[in-house]
Amino acid sequence: MQVTSCYLNSVQSDMAVLAVADGIGGHDSGEVASKTAVTGLLQALSPLFGDRFQPAGPNQDKTRLQDIFRDAVLQANQAVFTQHQATGSDLGATLTAVWLIKGLAIVANVGDSRTYLYRAGKLRQITADHSLVYRLMETQQISRDEIYTHPERNKIYRNLGDKEAVEVDTFTVELEPDDLVLLCCDGLWETVRDEGIEQKFWANEEI
Repeated sequence: MQVTSCYLNSVQSDMAVLAVADGIGGHDSGEVASKTAVTGLLQALSPLFGDRFQPAGPNQDKTRLQDIFRDAVLQANQAVFTQHQATGSDLGATLTAVWLIKGLAIVANVGDSRTYLYRAGKLRQITADHSLVYRLMETQQISRDEIYTHPERNKIYRNLGDKEAVEVDTFTVELEPDDLVLLCCDGLWETVRDEGIEQKFWANEEI
């Protein structure tokens, strides 16, 4: 597992992008895949961090910004897919990313890396894992606790780079004062678990 993260902000337009990509395909391939995913995302979004981009209005923005962010993730997927085809290796990555703008968190997700919202002492998972065990949990075939112990817990059915086109989940969260947003790969949430993450936020401890 190789994880690449990034934080990009623009003081002029009061925007920021956060992303976490978790590589698939062994150590070397995973490192290439995660870095390619994050680089592709940032390249797609970099034109927005200039003076010309201005959201049109709060109601229009939610749909418009989701579409823009989804397209950026699709470009990241294309970058990883191209690398996959060029090397012929089992190369891919999960990605969770957040675009913070005008009091909104625009969230995009492919795979089982997660974005959480911590608000008023409660932790809430914004994204849904694209994994076998998460699907089993959603259909009530296993409990949430069994996600951590199920023998097929590492099987995901959607990631960047596997196909030329990928379905991207997007969400919009209206942020409130003191909200915290956490992005992480399965290396964190499997080890610390939701209740542990919530406790660390509550105690103001490092995760």
